[in-house]
Amino acid sequence: MNPLQLLLNQFPPDFSNIHTVTAGQMYVALQLTNGNIGVCARLDYEFPPDILKVRTINLSEPSHRILLIAYYNALLNPRAAYSSQGDIFSEIDFSKTGPIVMVGNFRPLLKKFDDASIDVAVFDLKQDDARLKPYSEIYSYLADATDVILTSTSLVNDTFSEMISRIGAGTKVYMLGPSTILHKTMFQFNPVISLSGMIFPAQTSEVIKVIAGNGGTPEFSKYACKVSIHRK
Repeated sequence: MNPLQLLLNQFPPDFSNIHTVTAGQMYVALQLTNGNIGVCARLDYEFPPDILKVRTINLSEPSHRILLIAYYNALLNPRAAYSSQGDIFSEIDFSKTGPIVMVGNFRPLLKKFDDASIDVAVFDLKQDDARLKPYSEIYSYLADATDVILTSTSLVNDTFSEMISRIGAGTKVYMLGPSTILHKTMFQFNPVISLSGMIFPAQTSEVIKVIAGNGGTPEFSKYACKVSIHRK
């Protein structure tokens, strides 16, 4: 089952609990009435300004998935009992693993792998970069990988379930990015062992201003605390 369906069953969204929804070209920011903020990448999907008029969530609609992810980011991430801060490269010795696959071109993280001479096969649906492998080869790489760094926007473009089904037995999956939902429900998908996302201090209006101005991760990450939770 899709993780969003599981979360939808556990935490039916209460739209009366939403204060504002702000859509920029790159991200959507959602603020609850308690001030907590969640974000979700848009990936060029349409996001109607009257989205809160929807009465029934349809997970086949990208805009509904974006709304839910931002909502759960705001609702659940501040409650997360995180075990570490920073990125996974600082706490996991990837030099003793491999092959490693990165789905989503996390450039700052990739630079750390490159600087350490650790080979990573990188795939990204939306980007055109000489560093990327042909996307047509992704499933053969996933089948052989020992470790997969998976963008949480796989929930936005609805590729998560397919990715997980193509991963070999014993592979470890680390989910990354501002769209990450920091909740143990994600660990029901067996390969997922780590979730790395962001928590925004309540009432951080700067984040909403950045997103409204069409800014992205580099612009709003300075207002966030990067944290990780791990499957026990």
